[in-house]
Amino acid sequence: MASAALFFSLMTVFVKMIGTRIPSAEVVFFRSVISVVLTLGMLRHHGISPWGNRKGLLLVRSISGFMALLCFFYAIARLPLADVTVIHFTHPVFVALLAALFLREHVSLRQAASLFISITGVLVITRPSFLTRSAVGMLPPLVVGVAIVGAILASVAYVLVRKLRESEDPLVVVLWFPLISVPAAVPIMWSNAVWPTPREWLLLAGVGITTQIAQVY
Repeated sequence: MASAALFFSLMTVFVKMIGTRIPSAEVVFFRSVISVVLTLGMLRHHGISPWGNRKGLLLVRSISGFMALLCFFYAIARLPLADVTVIHFTHPVFVALLAALFLREHVSLRQAASLFISITGVLVITRPSFLTRSAVGMLPPLVVGVAIVGAILASVAYVLVRKLRESEDPLVVVLWFPLISVPAAVPIMWSNAVWPTPREWLLLAGVGITTQIAQVY
């Protein structure tokens, strides 16, 4: 879990380095293409069928994950990284609530206190501008809203991943996400796609590879 968090953090840095020139949907597209290629190779190596058993849940998980990723990448390009980090890492709260509702997992007082302390820790470490009143100024409400929606959708995807572990190999769950994301991203990016520079190609490769490692973990 700690390794996954590390590689997701590296992915966030790479997305931020790409900046606002590459549209969010295009970043999602290239990240997903890389993930499809890598995961199919891993599935073939292990002799695992890629199609899974509970296709309905796999589809819902993939759609919610795609929308969450789109929101997250959109917010990364438009908000200070510390602020995006704080907003995105509210998703454990939503995960706990959804797990209690749909997976009937008990949330103890100790766990609730741990969630509160964890989010407080993120606030202390990142020192977002909306708390420190730095020169960044007021954050755009629309972008903040998009980031919050992304955190909620991410929590839906996490809970479904937890449910799917009962019937699916982790690589199958990883594969379905980009299989849905690639065709879903094309119509969104079609009208404003740009050709990446050599540096941006390297960063896009970094996004795909670090996300793949993080998701498998």
